[in-house]
This record gives sequence, C-alpha cells and structure tokens, in this order.
Amino acid sequence: MGLIKQLNLKGHLLTAISYLIPIVCGAGFLIAIGMAFGGTSQGELVQGQFTIWDALATMGGAGLGLLPVVIATGISYSIAGKPGIAPGFIVGLTANAIGAGFIGGILGGYIAGFLALAVLKRVIVPKWAKGLMPTLIVPFITSILGGLIMIYIIGVPITALTNLLTGALNGLGSSSLLVFGGIVGILSGVDFGGPINKTVFAFVLTMQAEGINGPITALQLVNTATPIGFGLAYFLAKVFGKNIYTPMERETLKSAVPMGVVNIVEGVIPIVMNDIVRCVIAVAIGGAAGGATSMVLGADATVPFGGVLMLPTMSQPWTGAVAILVNVVVTGVALALIKKNVSQEEMDTPKEVEEDDIDLDDIKIT
Repeated sequence: MGLIKQLNLKGHLLTAISYLIPIVCGAGFLIAIGMAFGGTSQGELVQGQFTIWDALATMGGAGLGLLPVVIATGISYSIAGKPGIAPGFIVGLTANAIGAGFIGGILGGYIAGFLALAVLKRVIVPKWAKGLMPTLIVPFITSILGGLIMIYIIGVPITALTNLLTGALNGLGSSSLLVFGGIVGILSGVDFGGPINKTVFAFVLTMQAEGINGPITALQLVNTATPIGFGLAYFLAKVFGKNIYTPMERETLKSAVPMGVVNIVEGVIPIVMNDIVRCVIAVAIGGAAGGATSMVLGADATVPFGGVLMLPTMSQPWTGAVAILVNVVVTGVALALIKKNVSQEEMDTPKEVEEDDIDLDDIKIT
C-alpha cells in the first residue's frame, strides 16, 4: 500500500481523465449530431462523396477512437511532464493497434510515464547531449521499450480481459442490470464529482470504448439528477411542514440546480458540507434508484456528458428522462424526510452576519 501511495497511480489517472473529458464531450456531440441527421462515421472522406453530416460523424468517431491514446498521453504527462508526452502518445497508439482498448491505454500510460521518469533520472549523458534528453533520447528509448512491452507482454492478456468484460456486461440479465446500475449510481453520487466518481467514470468509459453505453449513461444521469433532487427536496419538505435549508443554502440552490441540468454536480457541495451524513445517505438512495432504472430501461447516450442534452443522443430518449425523474424524486423525498428542520437561530444567522459586517468607520455622511 505504501508503494502504491508513493506512485500516486490514482492521482495520475484522475489528472488524465480531467484532460480526457473535454475531448470525449466534443467528439461525442459531433458524432451524435452527425448520426442524428443521417451521417455515418467513415474510414476516410473522399471528396464529393460525403455530406456535412458524414463529416461531423467521422470527426467525432475519429476522436472517440483515439481515447486510449489520449488517456495514455495524459497519464504519462502527469507522471513525467513534457518528456512523457511523446512516449505516452506512441504507446497509446500501440495499445489501439493491438486492440488492447481503453484498459491498454491506461496501463500503457503508466508504463510510458514511469519509463520516461527512469530514463530522465538514470541515463547519464555528456553535457553537450543534455538538451537532447527531452526531445530525442527520452522519447526514443521510452517509446521503443514501452511499445514492445505493450505488444509482447501486456497486449494479449489485456485484450482478452477487455473482451471478457465486454461479453459479461452484454450478457447481464434484468436482475443483474438492476444491481449493477444501482452500484454505479451509488458510487457516482456519493462524493459529488470527486475521486470516487472519477474512478467509476474511468471504468465505465472503458465500457463505452468497447461499444457499451449503458454504464456511463447511468453515471451521468445520476450526476444530472442529484442537484435537481436537492431542489425538489425544498418543496417536498414544505409539504411535510419542514424547513430544511438555511437562507444561504437556498441561495446556493438557485445556481446548483441549473448547473445540475447540464451535468455539473459540484454546485450542491456547500449544502452537503453542512449535513454530510444525511445528504450522502439521500444521494446514495436516489443514485441507486436512478442508476438501476437507467440500466434496466437501456438508456444508452452516445455522449457521456451534458446532462439533459444527452437525451437526444439516446436510441430511446424517454428511458433517460424516466431515469432522471426517478432519481430526482427518490433523492428529493429522502432528503425531505431525513434532513432536520432548520432552527430559527440558523434562519436569522445570515441577517445577523450582514449587520455585524457593517463597518461604521466606512459610513460617510454627505
């Protein structure tokens, strides 16, 4: 455990994912728009033989096809800095070439990054050659070693594992989908876009790279529904005769709910921090319900981000809408029931703070 912590494997992966998400979103929307208007993702665009929709679908498909390369480059860069970019890119391309997929890209990124770091620290060159280290020596040595390791050592078992995992998920029955979706929903919701959420994102993105869109759709729908559920809880609590938010928290909701609509869950964190246990419990219950509903109904967004904007990219948009609705209602009811009433003192605190903050010396009578 000490070695793993020292290597910071999780930190490097999360850094790479933060670079990956904009590419996934951009490419995903391109292919979704193109295919929605009848375009197809083509191997090459021959002049005069394609429409603008074919062009968009092809651009998006090309971008999504390079996800193993992007994740490998991001991880390698996180580990070794700029000298890690070239080897990460080349090893990622190698992972793509041998069919090792997203998992191969992740492992290739670690291999390239740590090899680059080792070359930088261990290979001694004359003073006149030091300027060649980051541009020639490190990329060459690391790329050839990392590429050969990927092809002859890692490639075969990773390809087999990816195929096994893909086959297992494709073969899940309704009850298994219910459980799997519930687990994805819980894990994606309970830390509000934090490390657990991003770790699950890395896993489900692996599945999407293999053509399985259900798990990543469940994760993103939970992220979308959670802040909206916090907003619904305010009105449900009124029905139950409760007041569960302070004035400051109500102000937070005014921005958090619209942010949730476009899949930004972090807006509710200030509210959660005031009542962590109850909020996490409510979100876990709602996330489990929403994730399970999404998987069972077969919601399958091709764009793994965007909140309600993902719905048109699904083969049956109503499935995503129902999953969001279930998640919102369950989260809202759970929060309204388990959160405590806000005391009168807490209700008055913001006003008192504002009065206390007035500096009489700053008041000028004219």
